Amino acid sequence: INKMATNLYSHSIFPPPRQNKDFLELKQFFKKNGKIKDFPAHESKAHSVDWNSDGRKVASGSTDKTVSVFSLDRYGLTRVHNYKGHSDHVDQLCWHPSHPEYLVSASEDKTIRIWDARGSCR
Repeated sequence: INKMATNLYSHSIFPPPRQNKDFLELKQFFKKNGKIKDFPAHESKAHSVDWNSDGRKVASGSTDKTVSVFSLDRYGLTRVHNYKGHSDHVDQLCWHPSHPEYLVSASEDKTIRIWDARGSCR
């Protein structure tokens, strides 16, 4: 993943995101213990995944028509929101580059939705 992120950012006008302390501690834990963790997120295939700009949240979009948002702390990821609103598969999502609480999802239903990770859809 780090190699892939490095490759992505080396060809981008955007600098790589800063890594927060919790993320670095979790990364060290996984490196030391060789562990991988699964986090239930959807009823069907997760189709798109993206970290927010401050590295504290990750979102996933699914063929089950939902967007899940997880919060990162020193113990791992905790699902904090499961947004419903699309009437078809969520194909893509991405976070706002300078407002880490906003993300947008695009769906097969031909709509986009802007979500506020503090709680609601805009």
